Amino acid sequence: MHLLAWVPCGVLGVAPAVALCGSVDARIASLRKAPAPAGAETDHDVAGTMDRLERTLVAREAELQRQRTAVQRMRTRGSRMGLLSTIVTSRLESLPEGSLRQADLDSLLVMEQIFGPLGAAVNAARVIALATHPGLREESDRVDAAEEALDDTIAVDDPRVAQVAAERHAFELALHAVIARESPAP
Repeated sequence: MHLLAWVPCGVLGVAPAVALCGSVDARIASLRKAPAPAGAETDHDVAGTMDRLERTLVAREAELQRQRTAVQRMRTRGSRMGLLSTIVTSRLESLPEGSLRQADLDSLLVMEQIFGPLGAAVNAARVIALATHPGLREESDRVDAAEEALDDTIAVDDPRVAQVAAERHAFELALHAVIARESPAP
């Protein structure tokens, strides 16, 4: 008889169901008045869940907007340049056509991923100096080639290692001087 108490009125189509309707209504009324059992969600719990869901959706929407903006930049500026943040690309826009190498853009992309847009914007000064000073670019390529020629078979105390290190140091000093001379004063 206990199971029949939860059958809605008129479902059984017999007289006993009509007799049970009163007891079902009484149970529903008692459930409305009774405190929520342990573990049941309260209105406060539901509101908290809805707040968390809303924050998650807002974060997803912001991420989608960021991705849309990146796609638009990629369409207007080219694939690699469009992947960089606006602060970095704004520093590179005035460079002569063809003066940027793909390796330069790849380096800036890595810098931006590691240090963020401001770190990449600061590092863009190096790329700008190399792109606008062909002599520095040639020296950079020469020192890079000399470093690549030093492989694992060469001992650390080999004089060629010290020579290439001195060349790198001299190049970096010259590059820093150009950057310092051409960078706007704070």
